[in-house]
Amino acid sequence: MVHKFNIINCIRITYVIYMLLDVLIPATAQPYMIKRLGVEDGISSNYVVGITQDQQGCMWIATEDGLNKFDGNHFTVYTKHTSGLTSMHIIRCVELQSR
Repeated sequence: MVHKFNIINCIRITYVIYMLLDVLIPATAQPYMIKRLGVEDGISSNYVVGITQDQQGCMWIATEDGLNKFDGNHFTVYTKHTSGLTSMHIIRCVELQSR
């Protein structure tokens, strides 16, 4: 009988500790805002072929019309006509980034 009493007490104590932690340390969910961005927002094309994020937090979005850097507020568009980048330069940058 003593053995059952100890197990029940352990379960009760564990439950009380869990409930106290749940009340004292509330779960803080991070709010996310999802916004659809398109050509009207500055991206070169709505046809996206790849996305990556650099160490500074910028999103790099490859589209059929160029490479787009999104800093969270604005797009900077790089095309072969405006930046002198070739597809081989871009592929090499992506390869280095993935290491």
